[in-house]
Amino acid sequence: MLGLAVFLADVYRDTAVLTRAGKLSLQHAQIITDAGMVITNVTVTGVDEATIARSIELDRLAEQRRHAYEQAVLVYARELTPNRLRPVAK
Repeated sequence: MLGLAVFLADVYRDTAVLTRAGKLSLQHAQIITDAGMVITNVTVTGVDEATIARSIELDRLAEQRRHAYEQAVLVYARELTPNRLRPVAK
């Protein structure tokens, strides 16, 4: 449960807001975060400036993708039960 709270606070902020407001259940939030785990940051090795810049760029891209995913799935999460949301979220 603590991991879910941290992930909602750091990554899926809109889901956290809706959950706190009682518009989504914790089960909805867990499904959204679990399904969104496939959107990851790419690890780049190296310490030169170009590699570091590429790593930052990839982190931003992953953040944008997670946000787009969250917005898309929240449209359905507000209307569907958790069991019906699961295949949509994936």
